[in-house]
Amino acid sequence: MKTLVLTAGDLRKLVDSVGLDALLERVLDRLQTGLAAVRSGDFEARPRSGFVDHKPATGLIEWMPGRDDQRTTVKIVGYHPDNPADSKPTILSVAASFENDTGHAVAFADATFLTALRTGAASAIAADVLAVADAETVGFIGCGAQAVSQLHALAKVRPIRSVLLSDADPRVEASFADRIAPLGLDVEVRRVPADEAAASADVLVTCTSVAPGHGPVFQPVEPRPGLHVNAVGSDFPGKTELPAEWLRRAFICADFPDQCLAEGECQSLTREDIGCDLAQLWCEAETFLPRRSQLTVFDSTGWALEDHFALDALVQEATRLGIGTQMEIEAVSNDPYDPYGFLELKRKPDPAPALARTRR
Repeated sequence: MKTLVLTAGDLRKLVDSVGLDALLERVLDRLQTGLAAVRSGDFEARPRSGFVDHKPATGLIEWMPGRDDQRTTVKIVGYHPDNPADSKPTILSVAASFENDTGHAVAFADATFLTALRTGAASAIAADVLAVADAETVGFIGCGAQAVSQLHALAKVRPIRSVLLSDADPRVEASFADRIAPLGLDVEVRRVPADEAAASADVLVTCTSVAPGHGPVFQPVEPRPGLHVNAVGSDFPGKTELPAEWLRRAFICADFPDQCLAEGECQSLTREDIGCDLAQLWCEAETFLPRRSQLTVFDSTGWALEDHFALDALVQEATRLGIGTQMEIEAVSNDPYDPYGFLELKRKPDPAPALARTRR
């Protein structure tokens, strides 16, 4: 029994073969078809759980399980906001896919790249329904790793021409244009205060590493009519980015309501305050189009089924192109009752019978 393993090198080969744009579109398409199936099929996800650390630094290790009627995907993700100071990304992750009927691990892959793709794709789906059709200006409060894939995906669904940047670290602001240069987007990039980004954008993306209890990340300024917000950064109990005044007046879509109420922007709200979840938003898009005239918020905490569908997309493309390594990871023997059988040990000869000791 073998498991397909996709390493960072394999993902580079995949992007070289398919193209980054095309791969993002594959993930976006798979997420859209997956959301449609969720409304009518056999899918299940659990709110993520894990270990929270406050010493020596704030962070967590958590697991996110989601499944359909054939496979279960589990993503293990680390969130450590101090990592960039040591040249490591804030989010590090791996994912594995298992057959439901046997438990066999069919795929194991890096999920740091996958997380960026699926988070951007989910935000693009929400914006495609709720943002004004001619949205040209996107504001970013927080310009780190998530902002790159957020802009990449938003540009797939809206004619973005202007990007307003605000980050607590001027170096992160300054490097943003270089980081998005490979995307080939025709956009003007301008650094502005957070409040200006919030007041001037057609679509606002918040993706910060603000500490729990230290939000909001901007003042409750008056937004443009029909502003849509993709709130991506709230993923930790006590961590929020948006002013409470905005949440109280907004129409809110939560990617996974149970999880959003525990650690998303919805922490200060009740379930009755949530207008819909992401699957309902996409499947009943016509119903929600009139919401474009008001302030709308997509509370994106990261849904395990997004990982399930995104891993599907990557595995399908890798399999089609023969990328990745089939590895015998599981210790399986020909005899299911012998846990040592895979070792192929030679049977030791029976010991010679001990000579009887006699008393002289």
